[in-house]
Amino acid sequence: MLKQQFIKKRSKLQKMLCNFIFSSFLVIFFVFKANSHEELLNSLVIYHPYLIKENKTEAFGFLSIENTGTENEYLINILPHFASEYKLLKQDLKENDFFKIDLQSGLKIPPKEAIYIDQDSYKLLFLNLDKNLDWFDTHSATFVFQYSGEIELDFEVEQ
Repeated sequence: MLKQQFIKKRSKLQKMLCNFIFSSFLVIFFVFKANSHEELLNSLVIYHPYLIKENKTEAFGFLSIENTGTENEYLINILPHFASEYKLLKQDLKENDFFKIDLQSGLKIPPKEAIYIDQDSYKLLFLNLDKNLDWFDTHSATFVFQYSGEIELDFEVEQ
């Protein structure tokens, strides 16, 4: 009799433990998925756009854009809603310096490849930031692509 009660209690405990582990897994999965901050636009995947404010008037933008398609895509414009202008710069390895990219000709994103705007190869600088904007306010910009169209990205502010 005692042995049967012990088995029933152990079985109940095992079920509770399994439910707890499964629930924990679901919570962790959805929390990390929600924090991944990726955006999809046709064959483009844009990962974790965020800002680091350099000072009250300038902020650096960070993100990566992956082209999962089979054709070239081109970034042709950036329209910041929290700054009056931007500069997109690319590193010149020969000169060990950066030069401004003119997006009218487009920034090529080859198929099955990604570009990383991370201050190494490319730099994105937002200038003349809206002075009334606090760090928790929305910092969005519209990115325009030649074939995929437009997407509004919300940049998280990290400091």
